[in-house]
Amino acid sequence: MQNQRFISDNVITEVNVETISVDGIDALKVTYAYTLNYGEMKFQTDDFGPGKYLVKESNALMVTLAVIKKSVEGQLAKYFTPKKEISVNINGSADALPINKAIPYKGEFGDHIVRDCEFDGTSHEMILTISKGIINNQTLAFVRSFAVRDHLKNNIFRQKFSKLKYHHSATVSEQRGGQFRRVYIEMIVYGAFE
Repeated sequence: MQNQRFISDNVITEVNVETISVDGIDALKVTYAYTLNYGEMKFQTDDFGPGKYLVKESNALMVTLAVIKKSVEGQLAKYFTPKKEISVNINGSADALPINKAIPYKGEFGDHIVRDCEFDGTSHEMILTISKGIINNQTLAFVRSFAVRDHLKNNIFRQKFSKLKYHHSATVSEQRGGQFRRVYIEMIVYGAFE
């Protein structure tokens, strides 16, 4: 991908696979994240730009999603089967750049979204509508996670996984910069080795 100039060599994709125990049952936990080496970049970012939330607006996220697709359909396919219970935890993050004017939400995921989202250790009901738009960084972080959910649902898992559950969380940094506008994805396959 770097050779095709799809993404800069600034991106470091991280995949961590481990076995965990959940209520005495072995599970497979796979985490996908990325970091960037900012020392080599000037006036450019592979993260989300300010106020951006669509998957295609983050080159680093697009690469991470390509890695997820390849691993779920390849090396990990024997664990990610349609009858397995799978939990997908998606954390969207935003930086401290204030939102002074609502960011337009164009209805890419429906006219309105109402979902639970964990923020600061507490579950909150997130409501996003076309008429209100994105009014704060917590909502921006949430909609970044929801964009990933939409991509996973439509491009990787599709309709064949009936026991798939999504969980959203949002993080808002106290600092500014592209490195604080990210998405982190964790998947747990319960009873993966049965």
